[in-house]
Amino acid sequence: MSSQYPANVQVAYILSLGVHTEFRKHGIASLLLDNLLSHVTSPENQNCKAVYLHVLTTNTVAIRFYEKRNFLRHSFLPYYYSIKAGHQDGFSYVLYINGGQAPITIVYPLYHIRCTL
Repeated sequence: MSSQYPANVQVAYILSLGVHTEFRKHGIASLLLDNLLSHVTSPENQNCKAVYLHVLTTNTVAIRFYEKRNFLRHSFLPYYYSIKAGHQDGFSYVLYINGGQAPITIVYPLYHIRCTL
């Protein structure tokens, strides 16, 4: 997080969110994500200012899922994943919550634009 926040500020990280193919399109992923967001935005967790995750650049279904829920593409991560002895690119995404916001710098908006191209 930006240095503009106190040291006790926390972030959440979604390590993995997946639903077996057979059970997709039943709202399970939405229920899981909504439950997490409800928890991290509760009154006792107001010091959590962002939720981060990583996704393969080729996983368009997941990208649409997160973007539909207001996650913003944060950065491009070349060769982030090692899958089947090969390397694949990823994106990091962020959802600012509880008054959290992107660092305010001259460079950050330009960096964000470059990541979305």
